[in-house]
Amino acid sequence: MHQLLVRVGHCQFSLAGNCLPSTAERPPVLFCNEVYKTSRLTHSRPESSQTLPIERPIVTYSIIGTGNIGSALAGQFARSGLEVMVATAKGPSAVEPLAEQIGPQIKPVDVTDALGADAVILAVPFDAVRGLVSSVDDWNGRIIIDATNAIDYEDFSPADLGGTPSSGLVEEWATNARVVKAFGSTWAKILARDPDQGPHGRRVMFLSGNHPAANAAIAALITQMGFAPIDLGRNDQGGLLQQFGGPLTTHSFISQPISGAAPGEMDLTLGR
Repeated sequence: MHQLLVRVGHCQFSLAGNCLPSTAERPPVLFCNEVYKTSRLTHSRPESSQTLPIERPIVTYSIIGTGNIGSALAGQFARSGLEVMVATAKGPSAVEPLAEQIGPQIKPVDVTDALGADAVILAVPFDAVRGLVSSVDDWNGRIIIDATNAIDYEDFSPADLGGTPSSGLVEEWATNARVVKAFGSTWAKILARDPDQGPHGRRVMFLSGNHPAANAAIAALITQMGFAPIDLGRNDQGGLLQQFGGPLTTHSFISQPISGAAPGEMDLTLGR
């Protein structure tokens, strides 16, 4: 059991608090701007795709995008000893400096190869997402981890999606994919930090998705990276809470350890 704290600047608030940083207080834009062009792909296309697999083991991971979010995630994979393919629109050679900087767990590949992984992390501008995911004819139950943010860059406000969660659109565009939204609710520099806060707890990572087995698989990945996963449920509910402009974005949440021999004795374990 845990207590959640929000850190905004030098202040901390409980999860019930409603303190969002103003536009002036927010750090600079943290998202890359790249153009992705892919041919139609046929990764894992079955003869019949009427239903999704209940569970599909994740053997390979990939990150598409080497901006601040993509690079931060690559660092978390390396810190956890996990191999990950990384791709950018500029080709594998553009990923080589990142691999040299972070370590051998980073495998530069073409975008087409990255799209064939069991779990594909999208860390690209939201405008590039539809072209990327629709270039695969059938995802056959593979997982897309949506780390993107739909932003109107004219005034750095949430893009008008007509009330549809951004990850809901991704799932519409990606035939038979299981879309889990994660890794996009905080700033890239915070994402890149070691999530282990020692005796103070672990940094929280929210996730949401319409497929419980996929959510569980990504929660396991988040745990392996050292974060404390919190499953917010479906994307049309929890996804709206953690997409850009939602109340859970642009904060740093810390999950503090709580223990006790009985319900009435439950308390923080800090300093014990």
